[in-house]
Amino acid sequence: ISTQSQSGDLGCNPTSIVVPTFGYTDNCDSNLQVSVNDGGVQSNGCNYSQTWTATLTDACGNVATPVSITYTWKVDTVAPVISTQSQSGDLGCNPTSIVAPSFSYTDNCDTNLQVSVNDGGVQSNGCNYSQTWTATLTDSCGNVATPVSITYTWKVDTVAPVISTQSQSGDLGCNPTSIVAPSFSYTDNCDTNLQVSVNDGGVQSNGCNYSQTWTASLTDSCGNIADPVSITYTWKVDTVAPVFNCPDNYTLNGCDEQPIIVLPIAIDNCDGEIIVTADRSDNLALNAPFPVDQTLTITYNAVDGCGNTASCSFTVFVTPCVGDVNCTYTQGFYGNYKGKGCSPTLGQTGSQDMMALAVSNNGGVVDFGSVPNNNYFRLFLADINGNPVVGSNNIYKMLPGGGTPRALIGFNTYSVGSTWTDNDPLNAGGSNKGKINNVLLSQTMALFFNMGNDPALSNVKLEDTFATADVTYCGSDTIIPGTTQLFNIDISVINYLDNQYGEATVGTLYQLANKALGGGNISPLNHSVINSAVDNINRGFDECRAQVSVPIETISVIEKTTEKDFTIYPVPFISNFKILYNFEYKSPVEIQVFDARGTLLFSKYDNDTYKGKELLIDFPLTHQKGEVFFIRIETNRGHILKNIVSSTN
Repeated sequence: ISTQSQSGDLGCNPTSIVVPTFGYTDNCDSNLQVSVNDGGVQSNGCNYSQTWTATLTDACGNVATPVSITYTWKVDTVAPVISTQSQSGDLGCNPTSIVAPSFSYTDNCDTNLQVSVNDGGVQSNGCNYSQTWTATLTDSCGNVATPVSITYTWKVDTVAPVISTQSQSGDLGCNPTSIVAPSFSYTDNCDTNLQVSVNDGGVQSNGCNYSQTWTASLTDSCGNIADPVSITYTWKVDTVAPVFNCPDNYTLNGCDEQPIIVLPIAIDNCDGEIIVTADRSDNLALNAPFPVDQTLTITYNAVDGCGNTASCSFTVFVTPCVGDVNCTYTQGFYGNYKGKGCSPTLGQTGSQDMMALAVSNNGGVVDFGSVPNNNYFRLFLADINGNPVVGSNNIYKMLPGGGTPRALIGFNTYSVGSTWTDNDPLNAGGSNKGKINNVLLSQTMALFFNMGNDPALSNVKLEDTFATADVTYCGSDTIIPGTTQLFNIDISVINYLDNQYGEATVGTLYQLANKALGGGNISPLNHSVINSAVDNINRGFDECRAQVSVPIETISVIEKTTEKDFTIYPVPFISNFKILYNFEYKSPVEIQVFDARGTLLFSKYDNDTYKGKELLIDFPLTHQKGEVFFIRIETNRGHILKNIVSSTN
């Protein structure tokens, strides 16, 4: 038996099964019929088979070897199904490892297939990462499984966000009208839609001090925590002015030592103790000497830290220190026959009576000048009251007088006209005939009359500066406020009197005036300076005035500060202080230290000066706490005056 067919596999899902054909060859028979047994379709799951077996016996009963053809095939039209236990999803932030998913499959036929997995690799976009695995499978019949993909996403972020703000912590001052909360923003390497969390700590207070703190915090999506940022505003709530005690008005006696006015301490509801400042109406330091017979206003001011101001004012009035009352009159008074005045000896009376009293007490004759030098003017009582018509007496023709102060020449007297035909010391003609033309003579006469009516006047000691004030009435020692006047006698006159006469009094000044009129040696003085001294006495007690304390126009009023720059510190000082030189020119420096009354305490001279030098001044004197001193610093370009105060500790 033979066949062209061959047993074999027909593959998958053959559309038809062609039955095999058989032939034969035989040595004898040619018309035999091959018998084919069809075994029918057999199946085992998806595997199918069909066998055809050909048999043949020839006419002689010879049996051919059977020939079988078997076809196998698979019937499979169902695709396999891929499955996995893994699930696509987000792995969160910064995973330590990425475990690839595993895949399996199910198939109706095949059991030994191999799933193909394509790893797409790690993909990134900024901080966002992903990786996709795609599983594919085709069974042995070419049925393609639906691909299955697993995608993992994750974020790589280990950098914390940074919080920022345009606001700054700080103090808002006093009584702010509103508190504007700060705003916060952030930057992050990955996230753009985060929300900054702001914790408002609320308003906290401690007395008048307030504060509010806002703390911003932020955590990004990967749990990276930003450094917190806090903004704290502080402020003070204070609308209450400080409080201090204001003193009553002061009335001080110029005879007494001036008290030290101590500034009070203001108490504030918030700031506690506050320094009180003082402003004097004369712009001097608080405890600078107060001028006599003037009313000063002192204003205390206290300002707390929020600008709440308290102030008060009080006055200080220093009554003059009243000394003896003396009565003098000027040459103009004595030249007025109608003049009425107060004589300590005669009471209220006229100028004629006063002059007559003085001359009568001197024996009826007075010589002005020097008889031994034969330079003098003789005045007789008759010159004063020899004529019953008061205004016609010689004295009223001579006074008040004027002209250049000078020494007399020879003997002169009014009643002997030939002694003054030379026009000296009386005018020899004209409308002023008989008038004294030597003012030193007329002033000396007036001083003689004054001493004759006020015997105490001759003992009054001379001072280079003295002050007098009007009294309320003749014989009173009560002064009239606001009438104080200053008078000056050249110090050279006082020094001369001390040296030549042993004392400087009105009496010795009268002697000096006569010496000058008599042509005596008055060097180093001159007639003008002596005349000025006599004039100041005649005017100083004019119409009866009381000697009072000199109004202390302090050095800082008299002297004008220049632009020269010195720094004195520390102020207040304890036992010494330093003076820093800031000037650049070459000059010696003299430093003088005065007390509050203008008395020079000590001085220091420095010839080695340069800019930046610090000169230490040791204070050699004991002083009270809070005592005021004045420092006068002089260079060859001017001087300045500064006040300092000693420590109160």
